[in-house]
Amino acid sequence: MTKSSFFSELLEVKGVTTIVRSATSQDLVHLEVLYTLISMANQSSASWTGEGHLIKADCIDRTSLRDIIAKDPSTLLLAFPVPCSPASPPSGNAETERPVACINTTIKEQVGLVSLLCVDPVWQSIGVVSALFLTSERYFLSKGALYSTLWALHRQEDVKTWYKRLGFQRTGRIENYPNTEDTFEDECYLIEMEKSLRKMVQ
Repeated sequence: MTKSSFFSELLEVKGVTTIVRSATSQDLVHLEVLYTLISMANQSSASWTGEGHLIKADCIDRTSLRDIIAKDPSTLLLAFPVPCSPASPPSGNAETERPVACINTTIKEQVGLVSLLCVDPVWQSIGVVSALFLTSERYFLSKGALYSTLWALHRQEDVKTWYKRLGFQRTGRIENYPNTEDTFEDECYLIEMEKSLRKMVQ
């Protein structure tokens, strides 16, 4: 796996200026905020990515999330709408520097994988998630990856449609959900989607 390094970008999407940067160990002060956002994104009906009607368990526990954040620098990208935060590790004012979204990025060979996508419902549909994806793609390219991939539950039609609008397409690869005891349905599987990043380097 490619070694990560600190990454930061200032973007304006849909009129919202957002700083997206790598998490650092100093962001452990945001552990509960991020854990709550990720849990909400997967289990709450308030989130457009909610899986609570399909999956019983959270997708990550606090210890595993802590380990991801504690990697210095981390593979986790955090989003801070301006002027909520500087483009640097937090200085201690958690109230004004609270991340409102995150996405995890891992790379193997020339393929990047995004996971743990979440966004505060207050900041949905105003460009923050688009900024996260754009930054993740630029991060992948900076590490030599030419593709961005993700996995979506087969029943999440709205989510898959949104990913298609971002340029992701089904690869034809599917996998059973890892733990069937955590699902509400007998048939529950994951669909791989992929986006080529080659056009971004032309």
